[in-house]
Amino acid sequence: MKLLNFLVCEDIRNEVGNKNTLVGVMDDKLIFNVTPDNKNIWPKRMKLGFFMQIDLEGNIPKSFTFKRIDDEEEQIIGNNIIRVPEKQMHNKITIAIVHSNFTFKKVGKIRFKIELSDEEANIIDTIIPEYSLDILENVIE
Repeated sequence: MKLLNFLVCEDIRNEVGNKNTLVGVMDDKLIFNVTPDNKNIWPKRMKLGFFMQIDLEGNIPKSFTFKRIDDEEEQIIGNNIIRVPEKQMHNKITIAIVHSNFTFKKVGKIRFKIELSDEEANIIDTIIPEYSLDILENVIE
């Protein structure tokens, strides 16, 4: 299986006609502007959306688990059943997850992992995007 797209944004809205609107698409850095008295005060929280498109290359998984990786510690962000219509012409799936209270523990780097499983919940493929999100603080006076 091949990851076609992986985007992080502030929100994802489902639109009519099988479309998604991504709001506030981020580069590879998230900078929290803080006053000097709030520097190094963690955790910080915000709404984050994750938009992924995967080419299944013939294998159709039945479920996925999406995880964050901080300091080699993995935490589940979301999981769900994958529904691919039988008459679908291509084997591409789109996964859109909005986490309304994503927690940032400290300054650092967050990586991500997608595990795709069969009907018995056996992992049949793991995708680790090249993308990582650097969490930074900028002190403003």
